Amino acid sequence: MDNKLMLINVLDQESYNDCHIPGSINIPFNKLQEATREMEKDTEIIVYCASYECSASKEAWHILDQAGFTNIWAYEGGVREWKQEGNPTEGVCKAPYLAPKTGKPELTDSSIKTISLEQLKHKLNIRKS
Repeated sequence: MDNKLMLINVLDQESYNDCHIPGSINIPFNKLQEATREMEKDTEIIVYCASYECSASKEAWHILDQAGFTNIWAYEGGVREWKQEGNPTEGVCKAPYLAPKTGKPELTDSSIKTISLEQLKHKLNIRKS
């Protein structure tokens, strides 16, 4: 069994090019269903989008779940939380949605498996600097 981890940014290509988590690949949300045909069903997959306010990671999780994937997570904090917490990013990271937001995150969808910032950092072997 392949224990490879796929970290998938489900934003559009322009947003991915602007700012993304290193090591992630871009499969825009509208192309995810087609891309699943080429992926192993037991691959560990973490999907993420812009932020808690963005629903694309939740929707992507449901697409993967319905396609029969068994080891999937949604990182709902997205690029905004990742960057704001001082983690490494790739790109110029100038998109307006990356601006700090105050207040509590949106409620999560309890039907999906989510992963926290700390859990994701652990999986990616990223330490506090």
